Amino acid sequence: MPKTKEVSPGERYSVPNLERALQILETIADRPDGMTMSETATALKIPRNSAFRILSTLLAHQYVLRDEATQRFRLSGKMLGLGCKGTGTDRLLEYSHDILPRLRDETGETALMGRLIDDSGVVLHQSPSKQAIKVQVEIGVRFPLHTAAPAKAILAWMNAADCERIVSGMSFPKITNNTITNRKAFREVLEKTRQVGYAVEHGEEVEGITCVAAPVFDFQSSAIAALWVTGPDSRLDKKKLADIGAIVSKFALLLSQRLGHIEKNSGR
Repeated sequence: MPKTKEVSPGERYSVPNLERALQILETIADRPDGMTMSETATALKIPRNSAFRILSTLLAHQYVLRDEATQRFRLSGKMLGLGCKGTGTDRLLEYSHDILPRLRDETGETALMGRLIDDSGVVLHQSPSKQAIKVQVEIGVRFPLHTAAPAKAILAWMNAADCERIVSGMSFPKITNNTITNRKAFREVLEKTRQVGYAVEHGEEVEGITCVAAPVFDFQSSAIAALWVTGPDSRLDKKKLADIGAIVSKFALLLSQRLGHIEKNSGR
């Protein structure tokens, strides 16, 4: 008798249209400018009528938004809200609502908060600078671990074993001339970050932009998020980094304390 192909429980009980809906959400999430229905169908190699029905359902339940002028679909804030609740991020948002504007006002630059999710970071909240020339980042945007100051800040104070597991699995594509492109150099940056108490990003993802970040700890003293400020190099020059780093660290500690973190005499 011919052998019967073994079917996993996941394959046996899968719901094709649900799988397609999840694939559509993941695909749109990787496109900050959104996708049309036709582009979605082409990207996933599914019938246009299937893409239409699924997107219409997601739109009706407010998981995606549609720009009526361009007919492009984008993820809504509802997805981020579910993710925040599922990961405990809602507490970060609740306790930081007044901290980001204060950090913004004291530094003059856009203040942000984010955390690591899977193999990248995600922006959770921001308070845009009041200056005419400023940096603004859309909520929910992902940032690569090897370039971003907030990722360095979290990894530098993360449990050593977890940090090494993540770093060992990272890739280091070159984005600008300042991008760190190998593991050895990245580990050296993490060590320097621990020494000075804050993380820095010098045009490693976007030329001409500098970010300064500090870790946020929970009640178990685990680094779970980061606060940072971002602005043009002309205002965040190297002479100001120590002062900016101290300010960001001060507000990161305040948020940590609200989350139950107790600072030790030997450091964070």
